[in-house]
Amino acid sequence: MRGFHRIAVFAAACGMFCAQASPLNAQDVSGFRHTHWSPRDGAPISIRAIAQTADGFLWLGASSGLYRFDGISFERVASLKSGRPHSNLITALAAGPRGELWVGFDYGGIALYRDGALHPADRLTAHGRIVSIVTSPRGDVWALAQSAFGSALLHFDGSRWHVTGVKDGLPDEMLQTLYLDHGGALWLATYPHLYRMAPGSRRLERQGFDIGMVPSFAEDEAGRLWVHSQAGLRQVAGKQNGPAAFSGTFGGRTFGQTGLLFDHQGSLWIAGGDGGLRIAGAADPGRMHPDTRASSIETLFRDREGTIWGGSSEGLDRYDVSAITPFPVPGTIRSGLVRAAPGGGAFNFVTDQGGYEVSQGRLRLLHPARDLEMACAGTGKVAFVGGKTKVLIENGKLRTLPFASSQYPVQGCGIDGQGAYWETTPPLGVFRWDGSRLDMQPGLAGGQQLVPLKPDGMISLRPLGDVLLVSGGAAKVIWKASDISIGFIKLVKQDGPFIYFGGDGGFARYDGKRIVVLSSGDYPWLQNVTGLVRQGADSWLIGDQGIMRLPTAELERAFDRPGDTVEPQAVGAGEGVVSRLLAYIASDAVTDGSGQLWFNTNQGLVRIDPSRRMKPGLPPPVSITQVSVDGRIQPPGDLQVPKGVSRVEIRYAALSLIDPRNNRYRYHLDGADEGWVEAGHGRTAAYVNLAPGSYHFQVAAAGVDGVWNTTGAGLDFTVPPFFWQTWWFRVLLGLGLCGLLFYAVLWHSRGEVRRARLGFEARTVERERIARELHDTLLQGFHGLMMRFQAVALKVQAGSEAHTMIESALVRGDDVLVKARDRVRDLRSSAGAADLSSRLETLASSYRDQGFVVKVTSLGSPPDLEMECIEEAIAIVEEALANVERHASARTIAVETTFNRRRMSITVTDDGIGMAEETIRALRREGHYGLVGMQERAAKLRGTLSVERIAPHGTRVALTVPVLARAGKRWMWPFRFGS
Repeated sequence: MRGFHRIAVFAAACGMFCAQASPLNAQDVSGFRHTHWSPRDGAPISIRAIAQTADGFLWLGASSGLYRFDGISFERVASLKSGRPHSNLITALAAGPRGELWVGFDYGGIALYRDGALHPADRLTAHGRIVSIVTSPRGDVWALAQSAFGSALLHFDGSRWHVTGVKDGLPDEMLQTLYLDHGGALWLATYPHLYRMAPGSRRLERQGFDIGMVPSFAEDEAGRLWVHSQAGLRQVAGKQNGPAAFSGTFGGRTFGQTGLLFDHQGSLWIAGGDGGLRIAGAADPGRMHPDTRASSIETLFRDREGTIWGGSSEGLDRYDVSAITPFPVPGTIRSGLVRAAPGGGAFNFVTDQGGYEVSQGRLRLLHPARDLEMACAGTGKVAFVGGKTKVLIENGKLRTLPFASSQYPVQGCGIDGQGAYWETTPPLGVFRWDGSRLDMQPGLAGGQQLVPLKPDGMISLRPLGDVLLVSGGAAKVIWKASDISIGFIKLVKQDGPFIYFGGDGGFARYDGKRIVVLSSGDYPWLQNVTGLVRQGADSWLIGDQGIMRLPTAELERAFDRPGDTVEPQAVGAGEGVVSRLLAYIASDAVTDGSGQLWFNTNQGLVRIDPSRRMKPGLPPPVSITQVSVDGRIQPPGDLQVPKGVSRVEIRYAALSLIDPRNNRYRYHLDGADEGWVEAGHGRTAAYVNLAPGSYHFQVAAAGVDGVWNTTGAGLDFTVPPFFWQTWWFRVLLGLGLCGLLFYAVLWHSRGEVRRARLGFEARTVERERIARELHDTLLQGFHGLMMRFQAVALKVQAGSEAHTMIESALVRGDDVLVKARDRVRDLRSSAGAADLSSRLETLASSYRDQGFVVKVTSLGSPPDLEMECIEEAIAIVEEALANVERHASARTIAVETTFNRRRMSITVTDDGIGMAEETIRALRREGHYGLVGMQERAAKLRGTLSVERIAPHGTRVALTVPVLARAGKRWMWPFRFGS
């Protein structure tokens, strides 16, 4: 038996390499769009296994290694780095439930792909080829290892591997493949037997029939399990002996690889060997004869969206489910699609080969004229019109119509609700044929195209002209040419109470009162609309972006509230089916009696079966595939952004593999983008000169079906700052600037103090000089003069009038002399708070002598003051007291002096009648300058003077002088006398 193993393995390997040499001739399959990638497109060759992980990526196991495919580009994964030799040939792939990927090699065991790299995963396996790997939803892994030295069944339970060999009960037969059905049962195909391991069991149970070489398994939508081998096709689940559909071998080729699966409609696909690609219908795949196509595809896989993938020695093939089926017609279609009966299933059109009818999916030639240019229909009649031909068909009878002129061709035609035929023949006018004669209609000249309305009337228009509504023989303008914002009108379609207009630049609706336009700038899929048809609750349109399906309610809501978001579903977006470019007043969409949709497109007439793809597509998984920082590629999971980065480029991909190039994206970077950036089909976001900080990047995507994955994928990264960009540096810089400002102010203050001190010293010297001069000259002379007057007084008779006058003068002179000596003393000495207080007390005494009650108080620690400050302050107080004496009618006066570190304040408060409000507001009185002088003295001290009335009556005058700095024991005030 072991010798047989060796022979079988060798033969299978030979068969594999022989299969690689078969030529590629994979034919198209009806209902599917076929795409092929060859090595010239970057695809690997000899693809032996295909899998799809939860993130949406497609994985290809090939002879040259493991590849990741996003629908556009192929990326080879770096080879496995381990301590034992391994092959580059990947023989088995299986996606795990948590996004992991299990990889089996031709030799070298099993690897696990995670964190962007392959890692060894099976240190207990025997050497040999891993022919099959399956995974369960709970994470169990089963693998089949095959070699000429023995085979083994491997089981990984989430923590460790268990190996089952022949000595452990494994059949001593050639092991071919594994399959895990949806019920959790494990199927083991050997040669020639089939075994089943029930869920939760470890015992293999042999089934009651034999199978051939190269088996493959598949389950249909009903849950039935099928197996195909060289012995044929059998149903194995639910029946012990299913019918054999294909008997015999693959045309003489004994060994190779096969693929088996059911598509979304239940058809069975079989690939591999000389049989090519075979497809059996869904009614009973075990009995129907398959449709066979020559193909080298050997591996089949159906992804999450229903797309079928085939791997071969020639590359990769994709069969995407398509609702679009081309319908070949002779020649090129020249007209729109018109229908004679509103509820009928037949419709008509003309080509350069004649006039045709499509009824029940069959094409029929009604008139062979090759000059036909237009078709119009209604009320059971069809008219075909050309340069020399004009016929009307009714109830199968053909009737030739007359021309209005042999010189001018017909430009437009229509059949109204009464069955009358209408046409326009510029420059002659509009004509109507009632069954006997062609009559010109007065007042309707100018229109070149006619579109009949129900139950009566027509729309008449000419290129870039006014749109007219014709009814009862009269025409009125419903849309002026100057107001038409959708460009060249290509569609006029009545549906219910509305009339719709499709143009180059948008779509419009007329409700009988006004026109509402949906601009293609807001809705790009509404550009160059040439067809509109309703089916059930859906509207179908064809435009520059293909055939679009959307709920009618959404379309009408957009007309009611232009600007509302509408997300149509693109049907066949990747197949290049769009509206005709040169259509004019077309109606390129109709439905037949069976519910099929027909469109006249740039690729000819096509049919859509809505049942083939009616459900919205799945939201596509979104992945951030690459991050480039200043040109250096970094893995998104371990992003390191250096300081001073100038450019961050983020690449992403939506893993809807139906038509990846037409997936749509929008992204947003918190801290950089104000809102979502519509990227269209672009797959890269780039940012330059990002400021230091933390950022979160989010990308959302939609597949061609228009279903958005709004969560998408995210990426967090931080741009680190240089030290001068950090918060602590900014704090230190702010503190430094504050310190510099403080020292600048201090330096300036010290300069001011120094200049003030020099000024004070100079003034002190000058005062001392004046004091000496006064003492040595004026006072001495005045004293001598007094002595002389004293001598005169002695000579004058006592008691006489002269003696009395001289005595009085001498007393007055003594007073002046005392005051002069006091002034000299003041000039020679510095002042202090005691001087200020004594001066205020002296001043108060003079007013007490006049009968006033004057109270003088001092608060705070008194500083040393410059004499100039005292003199200015005393002068202000003197003026305030004088005002009280003259104007206040007061009896009590309070003088209060307050000192602190920042200012000196002196207030004079009386209990008089109070100062007038207008005088307080103006701080002046007409013809009086006392208040003005007080303000000027306060300003000289760089202080403030305020006057206010107090309750219940009286006035308060307050002087406030700020302190600048302290020099030694003296306070410097912010003024320079004489400046």
